[in-house]
Amino acid sequence: MAGEYQPRNKSRFMQWMLYGAMAGAAISLLDRNTRQSMMQGSRNTARGIQMAVRHPNSILNQLREATSTLRSTIEQVSDDVVFIAEQINEVKDITPQMAAVVKETKDAFTGEGHPQVHH
Repeated sequence: MAGEYQPRNKSRFMQWMLYGAMAGAAISLLDRNTRQSMMQGSRNTARGIQMAVRHPNSILNQLREATSTLRSTIEQVSDDVVFIAEQINEVKDITPQMAAVVKETKDAFTGEGHPQVHH
């Protein structure tokens, strides 16, 4: 029947996609630097897994420290944002006052708003 779901075709697609990935990986391993990099990466991963299995508390402590550092950083950023917002509000309040002072100073120098004295 037309329009029915055909899982067999989909599994073939995934199967051929997997074959393509395996072929690409095999071809890339023809390069010596890639092979060495893969070996080193595999060794490092194996060491990391062994360390986690042998010393799970160490991993938990590192995770706690990272979480604590992240929390402190977020709190600091939050405090900084509050400080900046307060400074912006102060500048908003000062700006109209400053504009009035500048206008008064300009008026004083140009004589606007005051009768000029002629000698």
